[in-house]
Amino acid sequence: MLMGLKPRNSSPTDRWESLSERQREIALLLMGGTMSRSQIAESLDVGEKTVDSHRLSLLARLNLNSTVQLVHFGIRHGLIKVADDE
Repeated sequence: MLMGLKPRNSSPTDRWESLSERQREIALLLMGGTMSRSQIAESLDVGEKTVDSHRLSLLARLNLNSTVQLVHFGIRHGLIKVADDE
């Protein structure tokens, strides 16, 4: 196993908890879908490349391939809620 990566058979909760606080913060901002990468970088006072780095690292730790899969992960595991249109 590569250092820092969780095996695929670990629970989603374990994989989420394996993220750093900053990675979870960036993941939640990405899942929210209301901020661009540059807006996230500006709001956290970091560079866009740092946001990209965290995004790639957290996707690897969660065994995901894209931000779309990250959003699905967030919905499935109650990290974000989808608003009703009613």
